[in-house]
Order: sequence, then structure tokens, then C-alpha cells
Amino acid sequence: INYVVNSDTLPELDAAITVASAAGASEFLLLPERPAHGHSGIDNVSARNLRQWVTGYSGELRLAVCELGSEGLPTCNPLHKENGVHAYAHITANSVIKRSSYDIDGIVIDSNGVLAALHKLKNSTQATNS
Repeated sequence: INYVVNSDTLPELDAAITVASAAGASEFLLLPERPAHGHSGIDNVSARNLRQWVTGYSGELRLAVCELGSEGLPTCNPLHKENGVHAYAHITANSVIKRSSYDIDGIVIDSNGVLAALHKLKNSTQATNS
């Protein structure tokens, strides 16, 4: 389950974890809101409260956090030898691979496959929907 965290959704974290567990989720990905589409992103107070919540979390559902929002959060990186798009990339329902789910642009996965698109993404300075 992917969960965008901001001042509106932070108070619902416990309930969201309960729903995710009941649905059989194996991981709960915390996505601190990033500035996009006219939204300012997670505020400092909510970010601090999220860190406190994560530190106190004792549930059975595994927590994860996106790389771009992990500052100050206790995390376990299962891909400790990898970083950037080697450790995480987002693939949309339209077969576009992006550096994160917040990115507007990405690389279309064509007949050459995911790894070729990932290579293009890694080598692009500005990914485009082409």
C-alpha cells in the first residue's frame, strides 16, 4: 500500500495501517507529500510528527519510505548496495517508468523492455514521455 503523508492524512495513519493489514498488504510505503501541482508538500510539523509516529510504530506490517522523503526517518534499506533508480523506480499503468511517482515525465517502456527503459531513465538528465 502506498500512502501519501501530509497534514490531512497523518491523523489517519493508524486507521490506514489497520485497513492495509486487513487487506493482506505486505508493506506500507510512506510517501511524505512532495511539492507538486500547486501543493506545498508535507509541512515541517507534520514531518516531525511522522518521524515520531514511525519511531513509535510497533505493528506487524512492514513500513517503507520513499528515498526522496526518508530524511530523518529510521529506515531499513534492503538494497543497501543500490541507490537512485537502481533501488527504486515507479512504473505507471501506462507503461512509463519514472524516478518516483511524483515525477511528471518518464520513459515509455517499449518493446525493448523494462531494463532498457530503466537504462534510458538512468542516463537521461531530464526524462521525457517519448
